[in-house]
Amino acid sequence: MAQELCQRCNIEEPDRFSLGMLLPDAVVTGNKKAAGTHFDRMTDSTHKVMDFSKFYEKFEEQVNTDELYLGYYLHLIEDCVFRKYIYYGLGLLELRGKEGFLEQLYRDYHSVNGYLAEKYEIIKLP
Repeated sequence: MAQELCQRCNIEEPDRFSLGMLLPDAVVTGNKKAAGTHFDRMTDSTHKVMDFSKFYEKFEEQVNTDELYLGYYLHLIEDCVFRKYIYYGLGLLELRGKEGFLEQLYRDYHSVNGYLAEKYEIIKLP
């Protein structure tokens, strides 16, 4: 998706933009909630959203001048769309908590993120 956006939006620094798109998920501990990388908040007892507006308010100047921050910002928006469609639209929220559900849903992310983190030396894997 980052590559497509770079072409369509005339992104001048595609590597920084693409890295920004990865950063919210590049959590070494595996606990994104504790790291706070997604600026998420609960809208009620079962619905969570990525508060990309909060991110924008905090980093408005950087989002408008640095494509790394723009990529990060768009990742948060993308996660909102994903969550609305996958969890709420398709009703998969009810499957949360069932054994193996999250591992299966995010399996591709975990395998690709580890590979990219090591390849681009974001973190050194053991």
